[in-house]
Amino acid sequence: MGIQSFNAKYCLWCKRPSNLRFDTNREWSMLDEQKGARTVEEISAFAQSKGKSIQFGCASAPLFSVIPVSRVVPDTLHLFLRIADQLIGHILVELKTRDNLSKKSAGAFNIEKHHNIHKFELFIQPLGIEWMFCVDKASNLITARDFTGPELWKIMTNVSLSETIPDHPKLSKIEQLWKSFIALIVELKSQIEGEDLIKFQHAAKAWLGFFFFFFVVTPYMHVLAYHVPE
Repeated sequence: MGIQSFNAKYCLWCKRPSNLRFDTNREWSMLDEQKGARTVEEISAFAQSKGKSIQFGCASAPLFSVIPVSRVVPDTLHLFLRIADQLIGHILVELKTRDNLSKKSAGAFNIEKHHNIHKFELFIQPLGIEWMFCVDKASNLITARDFTGPELWKIMTNVSLSETIPDHPKLSKIEQLWKSFIALIVELKSQIEGEDLIKFQHAAKAWLGFFFFFFVVTPYMHVLAYHVPE
């Protein structure tokens, strides 16, 4: 596409800057140029005239100039993986914080001495997920491998957040955040058309705004709310 990386300042499909990812009052589109949609011609022009600065993330001319940006379809599977990573990742950070392991050298690590992360390991074992916390040799901090797509889905659809992070001051809202995201993904698997598509976008935007109250909005969340429905 000729655009900088997905996590760069601007969206791949529109000219939305990173500092406005959370703003659901603005309209962004990959089809409507009046709402920030990109075109192959514009990307090429910006790339050629960038000088010392890169305009709207346009680093080079698109490799396939005959394919319009609107034909570059967001990968919904990858989108699910990255957003689910965020949701579960925040839970793991909370568990390590409760066990005083977030930024502390692990030393002689014994998982059974750390109640919260040990409980999470015990939760995922019956799900058939071979996964565990370990000590990173370079940093000497507690870490773990990334989950695969099927593993993420198993965790998200089986976890009890009230048991995983009991007494969290925002527990009910985090539960709602997870439940709403799962509902969006389930709906994505079906054929959404007409009014249902409009309802989906409204729901996705509402979820995006709700997420912003707790965590930093990522590029994938913007794509879910604005470009997937297109």
